[in-house]
Formats: sequence, structure tokens, C-alpha cells
Amino acid sequence: MSIEKHGSFLQRGNMPVAMTPAELDLPVDPGNSSVDQTYLLPSRSRFKILNARKNKIGHFQVDSYVDLDGIGGRFTAQNVISQSTITLSNWQIAQLERQGRFIPEEGKRPGKTVDTDAALDDVRRAAARRRMGYVQAIIRESDDGASVPSKPVMLRAAEKYAESIGERRSPSYATLKKYLAVYFANPFARLLALAPGITRGNTIKDFSIAFEQLVALSVEVSFKEGGGWRKAEEIFHGYLADPEHEAVRREASDEHGNLIYPSPRTWQYRRAAVDPFTRDCWVLGHDIATRNHGIRFPQMLPDAPLDVVEMDYTVLDIIVFDDRFQFVYGKPWIGLMRDRKTGVVLGFTIFFGDPSFENFVHLLRTAISPKDLSAYPDIPNDNIYGWPLVIVIDCEPHLVSNHMVSLCEELGIQLRPMRPGEPNMKGGVERHFGVLQGRTVHTLPGTLRNPARRKDVSEEKELGLPKLTMKELEGYLHGFVYNYHRESHKGMGFLRTLPDVPLRLWKDGIAEAKPRRPIDHTILAERQGLVHYAVIRNGCFVVEHITYHHESLVVVGTAPTTKWRETGVETTKYKVIRDASDLGHAFVVVPELNITVEVFAINADKQYASGLRLFQHRKAMAEWKRRTKAPLKKVSDLEPTLGSYASDLKALYLQRKKQRTADDYLSFYASMGKRTHRSQVINVAHSAAASSQRMDYHDPLKAPPVMTPSPNDPTHDPSDTPVAPHARDEHGRLVPSDPLLEETAKHKNRKGKRQPTPRTESHPVTTGTFEDPDDIQSLIDRYSGDDE
Repeated sequence: MSIEKHGSFLQRGNMPVAMTPAELDLPVDPGNSSVDQTYLLPSRSRFKILNARKNKIGHFQVDSYVDLDGIGGRFTAQNVISQSTITLSNWQIAQLERQGRFIPEEGKRPGKTVDTDAALDDVRRAAARRRMGYVQAIIRESDDGASVPSKPVMLRAAEKYAESIGERRSPSYATLKKYLAVYFANPFARLLALAPGITRGNTIKDFSIAFEQLVALSVEVSFKEGGGWRKAEEIFHGYLADPEHEAVRREASDEHGNLIYPSPRTWQYRRAAVDPFTRDCWVLGHDIATRNHGIRFPQMLPDAPLDVVEMDYTVLDIIVFDDRFQFVYGKPWIGLMRDRKTGVVLGFTIFFGDPSFENFVHLLRTAISPKDLSAYPDIPNDNIYGWPLVIVIDCEPHLVSNHMVSLCEELGIQLRPMRPGEPNMKGGVERHFGVLQGRTVHTLPGTLRNPARRKDVSEEKELGLPKLTMKELEGYLHGFVYNYHRESHKGMGFLRTLPDVPLRLWKDGIAEAKPRRPIDHTILAERQGLVHYAVIRNGCFVVEHITYHHESLVVVGTAPTTKWRETGVETTKYKVIRDASDLGHAFVVVPELNITVEVFAINADKQYASGLRLFQHRKAMAEWKRRTKAPLKKVSDLEPTLGSYASDLKALYLQRKKQRTADDYLSFYASMGKRTHRSQVINVAHSAAASSQRMDYHDPLKAPPVMTPSPNDPTHDPSDTPVAPHARDEHGRLVPSDPLLEETAKHKNRKGKRQPTPRTESHPVTTGTFEDPDDIQSLIDRYSGDDE
């Protein structure tokens, strides 16, 4: 562990060295340097050149200077480290000087030096100004204003300047000569050269390299295991017990063999010298340290919605299983597209396994097309979709592949890949994922909110992970997006420090979006590469056990060019393009007619294949093969076989019931429906007649209930009231009867000794006091145990 100050590698003396001219980004000479002023760089003089980002330096020495006719002078310099040579014109040196990248190497200065004049503190700047005053006073006394005068003239000029600034004595003659020598030898930064050097302060005991490495290792382990300087000292003493560290042990001991080095104060200094980034690297890992201490700067907002759209993927800490067959998918991946101008979510996709080009196409389809929320009636449809002009992507292999580039070029979409390891370039979508995980997934029952504790959970046991169906997860994401669009978020206002609501920004700015052109959605299906070759028979063909048909295929299958099971002739196969987002339809290419026919699954397979995605179908076939060990003939066989798979998920359901995940989702949907209904704007009538009635705030449009007039009301008509209440007899007819009086008689009998209720051998005893004879279901339930 080095005891240098934190960030000392940023100083010029510690910068990485450039070995070749290509690393320095030298400006290209235009070729008319013959009219430029010549620089005075003597032979064997040295200089440094910084690269364009000023984080790498090259050390050079001048070999020669040649003045060529027509193109001007050229300096030839050699890299003192790699021995490579470069040529520099006067124009190139001027450009490097203007950019602050050309630093001549001048006389050495005592003590620790400062790289630039602007880095001088007030004390050293004042001392440099004082010395500069003596030098200028002496030069003014010379004959030509540029040479050194005689000794009496120098002393006389120094005394006059000392008297003018209020000093009792002027510097000695030797000191004045030193000031003058430094002044003339350092024309690059004279004030910086005249400034006093920085003393190194108190010296400390120098330890060997092995000793320093062992101390650095002890400090690192103390941070990882948790503890203070005493923990580091304990670890260090443990290392010294090893025979291989005998030399270090002798260095840390006194003449009596007692361990006295490093001292407690040294351990405290060494631990305090560890910067926060290194500490987080040791404790949390490099990725988290980079994210915590990386550069964060706001991105410029586009001019209109859909100009720039960000997309990314993340994994949710939940387990998803199939709605129909109940087999487990695993942890889901979520793909998201977010508009940078307004912050709205254009679309999302759910998939399992590593991200692929197929998942991106499905995500793009959901972003550019209207959403169908008919399966979730409690969630209103905001109709947010659109065609992006620029998509900001990561450097995932499938996102920078040739397929991706060719698809976006054909669709007219510009791709903007971000540099690897810089998620801050897509800060909006990264923050959206953080809100999604923190507010939804990590708040579900059974999850571990503490990231440190989640690391201790075994993925095999899947502890602390809620279990959801595919439909529940999709509906919950739709609900989260609905709420997110109506909440105020930072960085969306007129000023980047002010918050705003994404839905309001979208409605106010969508009219300014660039107009879009219609596209052929068949392109999205074809570019996924899901191509098969199938034989058409009786207007049908089968692909992965799903049968497709269309009346046009009858014509295609009976064409003269179509060959079917003829001896010595190969059967004709047609190119079939399936849509991985919806296996309910496909496209058949007919080369003879130069057309594409869209076909659909037959009625027997339609219910299964409609809206089915490719990964769901292949997962179902894999589960069939795992359970039956037999090939699948038709998809209708999946229902009875995989439907029984729920019996193997008893533990899963018990844990899901314990976590109350389904109940929470049901409550979520119910509250969202009430919230949406109550937030509707109702045009209330202001007439006297309408305002005289009481309004139900839960359902303002419902008609008020009909109230029964009171007998004391003067407008009450007694003839409307029946003389006696009626009830149905055993034949179903209405007869005058008062059930209340009958019940009263029964209650009177209960005051005395309780009479047992008679029972028969064929019918059980009933316990109800009043039953409706017309309730057929109750009769069925009562006599369902009879033998007849």
C-alpha cells in the first residue's frame, strides 16, 4: 500500500507514459508552416506533450531542426522512453501550446513542485511576486532591459525596491543572482519557477517493499472482515507468524524481539488514507463502487417526444410460473423503452433467459403499437405509443449485431450505443428500474429488502422470492406504469432541478413529435429469423406441432408445380415465417405468385396458440418431454397431461399462499379500480330538483333509491299497502301468511324443554329456520347423498 496522497497519480510525474505518437493525438499540419514564427528549442532540450484528454504524457528530446523550402521548419524529437521519433512543425507546436499540451522541461525546483501557476497558494504566490519584483527592478537598471547589470547596480536596485515595499533589508547578491538565473532559465512559467518549493514535512521510517505490501494486505482484509485498526494489527501479526515472513517480522521487532512496528498511530493513518472508492471496492465490489462514485451529470432533454428513446434490460427477484400448465419459468427479464423527453414508458416485454434479438423485436413492437388492456379492465389505457427516431442502447452483442443494424436502417431508426460500463448515459431508464424494484418487487411479502441479506439466499432454495403467474406479473407492470405516469418525478421540469408529471408532458408535447410513416409489420416477423420449410397438404401444414390453415393454401397445394410423395421426386416445401410474439398466425411465401399468404392456427389449436409467444410454447414442449418421455404429436395433448402438473407444485402453492401474493394483487387491482372510478370528472346538474336528492359519491351516476313513503306523509295512499303479508305455500302459490308470527311461536317453545327434531332414516336433520322452497340448489345439496 502506497503512502502517497490520494489521487497522486493525477500529477504529471505519475501519469501513464505514451509510447507512440498515435497515443498523443497530435494535430495534423495543414502544410503551410513556412509563414509561421520559429520556436527556440535548442538541441538536446526536453519537453512533454499531453494527449487530448490530458491523462497521458510523452517525454521527448529535441534532436535537430531543419528548415525545408516551401513547407517550413521541422523539429525532429525522440521519445526518451520508447526511442521512437516524431517531427513537429512550428504550427503544430503552436496548436499544442494553445491547448495547454506542450510543456518545456526547464530547471529543477527544490522540494515538492506545483504543476501549474494557478495551483499556487496565496503564501507562495506572494513570495513569488516579491522575488519577481526584485528581478524586474534589477533588469530595469540594465542598459538594454534584457541583460544582467554589474554587482553595484544590482545591489543599488535591490535596496531601492526593498525600501519601496517596506522591507528593512534586501536579499544578498548571491540570492539575487539565483533569482535572475531562474528567471532567464524558465521562460515558460517564470512566476511558478520563482515560487518557493513545498517542503516534504516530517520524515517517517522507511519500510521495505515486502513490509509495505503486508501492511497493505492487512488493511484490506480488515475492511473486508469488518473492524478498526486493531483488527488490521491483529491480521498483520497473524501473517508474521508464517515462516515465509520471517524477514518482515525482524523488521517489525526491536532488539528484544518485541513487535513495535507499525505503531498504533501508523495503523490509524493507513486506514484513514484509504479513499472511499477503494473501500467500497473491497467491501461491496467493483461494480457497486463504480456506480456509487461514478460521474453523474444530467442528459440534455430532446426537443420533442420520441426524438430519443432509451432501452435496457433488468432481472426481477421473483419466480414466475405458467397460468395454464403451472410449470415454473424462473426469474423474469424485463425489457423497457422510455422516452427521454417526457419520461413515459412506451412499452415493455417479459422474457426468460439471456436477452436476444427476438426480445428486442417484441419490445419494439409493443412500443410502436397501441396496447390491448382488455384482460385488465381495472387499468385504464393511456394509449401511449410511437415511433422513435433514436434508440439509446447498451453494447449487448445482439444490439450491435449486423441484424440489428440492418433492421434499424430499414426502419429508419438511428442507434446510439453507449460506452461499456457507463450506465449514467441512460440514467432515466436505470432510475426507472430502481423504482420498479424498490417500490414493487422488494415490497412484496416474503422478499428480503436488505441487499446484503439477499446475497446470503441460495438461488436453489429460492427463499424470499414471491411466486406469480405470468398474467399477474404482466398486469402488475401495467398498473405500475399507469401510476408512474401520473406521479411527479425529478429532472422532468422546465429546469432540470424541478419535477414534473410524465403524462402531462406527453399530452402537451406529442403534437410536436415528428410525423411517422406506416411500415409493414411483416418485416418485424421476418427479421427475427424464425423461418421453416413445410409441406402443404389439404390446405394445412404443421410447424412445431401447431397446425396452420387457410383457404389460399388449397390453391397453392394443388398447383401443378407442387410435388407430393412422388417416386424419385422431392416433395415441395414452402417457406414459412412465424412471428415469435404470436404463434397464432404465420406467413407462407409463394414464389410462383410472388406473394405472402397469412395463415392462422386451426380451430383445435387456436385457443392454445393465439397470443402465445415462442418461449412459452417451447417451454411447454420441454415439460411434456420431461414428464412423458415420449414425442408430442399434437398440442391438444398438452392440456390433459400438463394440466396435472399442478399436483407437483404443492409446496409452491403453500409458500405462495403464505406470502399472500395473490391477495395483495387482488387488493391492488381493487384499489386501482376504485381510485380510477373516483377520479372521473362528473358533470353534476345544478337544478333545484336534482340537488334535493342525496348523491352517492362512490357511484355519482347511479339513480337514487326509491324511498317507501311514511304513513304520516299526507300524500301516502293506504290502499297501496297490502292488508297482510304473503308467503309461498308448498305449491308455490302466494297466500296470506305472516312468517314473523310463526317464528315467534318457535321461539316460545325454546323457552321450555328443548324438543328433539324428528328425523328419518333417509334424510339428515336440517338446522335452518327459514328456507326458500324454490331454492333448487339447496335441495340438490341436501339430497345429494341419497342412494336413489
